[in-house]
Amino acid sequence: MKYKKITAIIQTIALGEVKKRLKEIGVKGMSAFNVMDYGEHAAPYTFDPDKMIQHIKIEISARESEVDKIVNAIMESAHTGMPGDGMVTVLPVERVWRICTKQEATEDEI
Repeated sequence: MKYKKITAIIQTIALGEVKKRLKEIGVKGMSAFNVMDYGEHAAPYTFDPDKMIQHIKIEISARESEVDKIVNAIMESAHTGMPGDGMVTVLPVERVWRICTKQEATEDEI
């Protein structure tokens, strides 16, 4: 299986537009979480809980051939050009199981 896990941290206000765009390009599902983080907007090399802000973390498992399309859709729909827009990472996925069947998922199931 050649799959990747796409993780994006985006501004909370961008979630609606990102979901809409992902649906338009055929993404079948995603997970979204409220997260608190800090980055370039915070003073360098310090951890100050008062400087943390709320963002949304999105996770999507996708075929390797779809990764660039998905990443571009997220970046285009979440971009404001201001610090705090977020970031996108892509990691390899080695194996996937379906809990309901206790079997490893096939390529068509992902």
